[in-house]
This record gives sequence, structure tokens and C-alpha cells, in this order.
Amino acid sequence: MIENDIKVRHVADVIDHLGKAEQLLTIEGQHNLPHEWVGGTMDILNSSARDPTFILHHAFIDYVWEKFRQKQERLGENPEYYPSLGKTSETDKYNLTAFHNATNVMACFPWMKNKDGYRSDYVGILYEYEDSPKCPDCGKSKYITCNEKLNRCIGIVPTESEEENSSPWIIIGGAITFGIIIVCFLLARSKKSHSVVATQKSNMLRHIVF
Repeated sequence: MIENDIKVRHVADVIDHLGKAEQLLTIEGQHNLPHEWVGGTMDILNSSARDPTFILHHAFIDYVWEKFRQKQERLGENPEYYPSLGKTSETDKYNLTAFHNATNVMACFPWMKNKDGYRSDYVGILYEYEDSPKCPDCGKSKYITCNEKLNRCIGIVPTESEEENSSPWIIIGGAITFGIIIVCFLLARSKKSHSVVATQKSNMLRHIVF
């Protein structure tokens, strides 16, 4: 919807500073709901970046945002326009105005302002996105298939036999990984003990000499 619905053309149409993250038309909805669905560390602000799915998810959100910007260009909108949040009870409640004004300095990036994040010169110079697979062939991938009802490519759920066939390899891989960790731990401990013994011998020699 963010990419294809021509009624969704302004930044105000896809951002949501009123806390309605359940709206799938908003970039916040696309972002927040998977965090909540995965749960665990992924659903906690201070730990979500430690979850293995975090980078994949945020790469997808960046992709959706870039597709929206490309649509803006096609519709004659300026993708570098940074909107004003305005004054609402919610912006006061969450102090969003203080953090997200266009001219505010970015946290951790003191040489940049918030509005610099809307610049177009990152794409094409630093990176670019390929189009996501589309129906009917879904890029001929063996991992996704076309859902004709949604007209969208979705992941293929493995069958029970496929899961059973993969289970032994998962166990073997886990055992090998655990074994490597144990060996590394023992080697590190051995080096530490040798270092302690060498230090003790050195101290003894120093006492004998002096």
C-alpha cells in the first residue's frame, strides 16, 4: 500500500506520530508489528538490535521507505521535504517535537541534522535496492511462492518431512559449535595458567638474584 496506493503520497500519510502503530499504511506499523510478533529481545527497545532478525527487518523497512520515496518522485513530490510535526497532545506527551524537528542535531551524528536523513544522495552512491520478487514466478525462488489471493510472494512453510530431515543437521551443527566453544575456553584457560606459572617463576628468580 505504501508503495502502490497513489493516495499515499505525502510523508504525513506514512508516518504516525499519534501512536497508532497498528495502522498498516504507516511506516511505524510496518516497523513495530514485526518487533512485537517476534517478541523476546526483539520487542525490547534496549536489546532489539541483538536479535538476529533485527538487521533483516530494518533492511526491509529501509526498502519500503525507499520505494515510497521513488513513488513520490514519480508523482512529482519532493522526497527531501521534511514535514513539521505540528503541536498535538501526543507530541507533547512523548516529547517528539524536541527530538524530531528538522533542524535538530541527530543523536550520535553531531555533524548532521534530522532533515539530512531525507537527502537523496545516499541511494545510488552508497547503496541501491533491487525490486522485491513479484508474482507469478516470485523470482523463481525455492523459498517463496505466489499467494494468488494477496497477489504477493510469501515464504514457503517447510513440510514436516523437511523439518525432520533438517533436524539432525541442526543438532550436529549445534554440537560442533558447542565443542568449538569448549575447546576455545580450555585453550584460553590453559594459556592463562601458563602465564601465571611463568610469572611465579620469574618472581622466584628475581628473589634469588637479588
